[in-house]
Amino acid sequence: MGAVGWGEPIRAGDPGAMGPYRLLSVLGEGGMGRVYLGRSPGGRLVAVKVIRPSLAHEDGFRARFRREAEAARRVGGAFTAAVLAVADADDPQPWIAAEYVPAPGLDQVLAGCGPMPVLAARWIAAGIAEGLGAVHTAGIVHRDVKPSNVLLTDAGPMLIDFGIARETAPGQGLTGATTVVGTPGYLAPELLTEPPAEPTAATDVFALGALLYTVVTGKAPFGDGPAFQVMYRTAYEQPDFAPVPPELRGLVSACLLKTPGDRPGIGDILDDFAPHLAALPAAHRSSDVLPPQVVELLRRHRDPNQTPEAAPAPAPAPAAASTPAPASGARAGAAAGAAPRAPSATPPIPERAPWAAPAPPVVPPPPPRPAFAPMAGRTDAEPAPPVPTYPRIPPPPPTAIRSELRQDPGTPPADSRYTADELREQLAGLWQEVDSLPAPQSRERFAELASHYTDVLGPDDPETLQVRYTHALFTDRSGDHVVAYRLFTGLIPALDAGLGGDHQATLLAREKQATLALRAADHEAALTLFDGLARDLAALRGPTHPATFSARHQYAVVLGHLGRTSTAVHHLAVLADEAAQVLGAAHPLVRTFRNDEARLRGPEEPDDPDEVDYWVYR
Repeated sequence: MGAVGWGEPIRAGDPGAMGPYRLLSVLGEGGMGRVYLGRSPGGRLVAVKVIRPSLAHEDGFRARFRREAEAARRVGGAFTAAVLAVADADDPQPWIAAEYVPAPGLDQVLAGCGPMPVLAARWIAAGIAEGLGAVHTAGIVHRDVKPSNVLLTDAGPMLIDFGIARETAPGQGLTGATTVVGTPGYLAPELLTEPPAEPTAATDVFALGALLYTVVTGKAPFGDGPAFQVMYRTAYEQPDFAPVPPELRGLVSACLLKTPGDRPGIGDILDDFAPHLAALPAAHRSSDVLPPQVVELLRRHRDPNQTPEAAPAPAPAPAAASTPAPASGARAGAAAGAAPRAPSATPPIPERAPWAAPAPPVVPPPPPRPAFAPMAGRTDAEPAPPVPTYPRIPPPPPTAIRSELRQDPGTPPADSRYTADELREQLAGLWQEVDSLPAPQSRERFAELASHYTDVLGPDDPETLQVRYTHALFTDRSGDHVVAYRLFTGLIPALDAGLGGDHQATLLAREKQATLALRAADHEAALTLFDGLARDLAALRGPTHPATFSARHQYAVVLGHLGRTSTAVHHLAVLADEAAQVLGAAHPLVRTFRNDEARLRGPEEPDDPDEVDYWVYR
């Protein structure tokens, strides 16, 4: 384990204070904003989450955020980090301040120390369950219970990050009903349907079961990989419970049941743990329960031995390593919740150590606008993500294709009693009916035809590929985006091999794959997919083709979702300038690019509201 860090220094452009709290360092960054270590006028350390400007300018966001943050302030109990303050309604930027807990995240503990023994797992899970009980008593659902949202202290686990918690009254969440909110692998199956079910206490119980599985096995119950693959397994497959110790297998499997009403309640879970924890001393310590290496990790977070004033200047890093990647899973007590940053060279600080005021921010000049080649606006400070490739590989055998189709719950079994001409007649008839059919019924009909085409013409036949593409398209239109993503992902190499990488169906399938990744909030995957698509469209259709502009626009949108606002604004500005030269300043695409650029710039209002309408991508 590396040295325990208390965040990174305040950077140029970061605020110096939020409300009464002076900001000392950057603890981490998440989907909703950046988290800072702050200090109150009386000297109390707090974690302050500052919401991204792009979110703050969405219609109605401020009122919803304040309502839900105030609901989070009602949460009490020994195993939750208290929400202390919320931005006033007229503050230029929303923020929320929570109790700062100098403790490692459970994800960091598992990464450094491995799976926990049964007694330790029960002790951890019981504290989280009690914390969830307090959350539910306050009338809200957490919705993002996972190892990185649990801090492990000597007194037990602390549940943190109510950034996406919501009141249980329907229709009052920070996000729309069709938005996937949470972390794949811990999202309950009912949240993956279309439309998603309202989150309930049973939603958090499912996540607790997934967390307990991870604590005792060191692995997530539904595996790793792209978000849509994990979500598909969550919705349609069962975990392998063999690695779970027999003493906990029954409880874990009950929490992970697909139907919410079949899962145990929080009270049932605590009753299950009670007799096993009753044997512990009333005044027990973490060393009575946790492995020695975990106790040592907790001590290092609790008792840092240097102050910032005594810290030596960090040694200059080699040029090749000037921007190290964040360490996976490292979190240093960010009670308001965020994706962790790698520990900085600054040593930890004691809780009451004085801290010099941050230097005034230095605003860097805007970056130059390079010519499109082919992704305009990329700067040296931001390396290009890897471009996906689609090798021309032989398609899988017919049995593999049929197996893939049958994994779609709406696909009937195949047979080959039809001739090719009969299948073509069926397809022509279906296209005449399709406008009058509901999307789920069209999906079933195209699934059946795709299976028959595979049997009769073969999986690599261009006609088969077109039918499979249409089946995937109607799967998406029917609302089963998880299965649609899997179908498009499996289909793209076959389309490239059978129809060619420049075929319209291949390019459209890649666009759908990237769009579905964005819909699932798998922003890193979406960024890579849109980047590769934009580059290939520039080569195939030309850099000024509307499809190329559209893919580049989506790339910038994803940058905004990732919180890389300045880079996203720069991409959109370059894109709008280039599109205006080709399409004209009044073209709808150019207007959209300008609108998004204005929205992401933050609090600046447009001179003419009729000329720039704030437009929120959904």
